[in-house]
Amino acid sequence: MDKAEREARALRNKVNRMVNAEIANQNKAIYASIQQIEVIKKVEALHGIENLPQALVEFARLRVANPGLSLKELGELADPPLSKSAVNHRMRRMQAML
Repeated sequence: MDKAEREARALRNKVNRMVNAEIANQNKAIYASIQQIEVIKKVEALHGIENLPQALVEFARLRVANPGLSLKELGELADPPLSKSAVNHRMRRMQAML
């Protein structure tokens, strides 16, 4: 195998690793979103959406309306925009209500 073939193989391997990592990250985000939506539905059933603090209502509506977005992206949609940490904190607050 000459140098060009080795370099081509190394490049293909690097691209495959990057693609695999991206797919794994997307799958992880989708799974987390599904779990978050399940928590939101349970909290709404237990407490009623009208009894939740406005910050949690806004988060719940954003998450349910945008299941494919990351927490960072949800925060960017909020008004005013929120950090990923703030959005995650709201999710933890909802989980604590179960």
